[in-house]
Amino acid sequence: MGADVSLRLLVCLQAGLLGMTLGLLYDVLRAFRLRLRRLTGVLDILYCILAGTAVFLFTLYRARGQMSLLLLLGLAGGAAVFFRFLSRPLQPVWTFWVDTLAFLLHLIAIPLRGMERLCKKIAGHGKNLFYFIRKCYTIKTTRGNRRLQKGGRRRGKGKKAAKAKIRRQHHHQGPDPGDPGGHRRAAAKPPRSGAGRRG
Repeated sequence: MGADVSLRLLVCLQAGLLGMTLGLLYDVLRAFRLRLRRLTGVLDILYCILAGTAVFLFTLYRARGQMSLLLLLGLAGGAAVFFRFLSRPLQPVWTFWVDTLAFLLHLIAIPLRGMERLCKKIAGHGKNLFYFIRKCYTIKTTRGNRRLQKGGRRRGKGKKAAKAKIRRQHHHQGPDPGDPGGHRRAAAKPPRSGAGRRG
């Protein structure tokens, strides 16, 4: 009986230490929450997960899986002692370390930002080069199409020249008897001098 009571008291004291540890963890995360307002919900969820896991493992291995009243009193008492006597004196310490960590992260982020800017510049130059190559290709394609169009026009001019040549040949051959206006053109022509002398 006495051994059982001493074991319960020992578990209560250990639960008190666990409560103080959870209070310490809450204070540390609160320093981050004050600096990073956007991550308040994420940090609260993280604290609940860590605290629940710690209490579950403690109950399973130290309290033999029994959630007793002494265990709950030990957890609450340890957290109350920490927030009453240790929370305020330790707040500047957590603030200092959080500021130091933020400064180190800022220093680490400087070369990363430089790399990001360099990558953006390289990407911008690559885009300009791509647009330039595309423009040159478009210009060459347009010139090729214009040459083809000019070649087609030359062919058209050749057809017109052939038609004009055929007309000239018909003109030199004389009037067509079937042409109703042929006798007029023939009458309008002056007689040749050689033909008069032969007659």
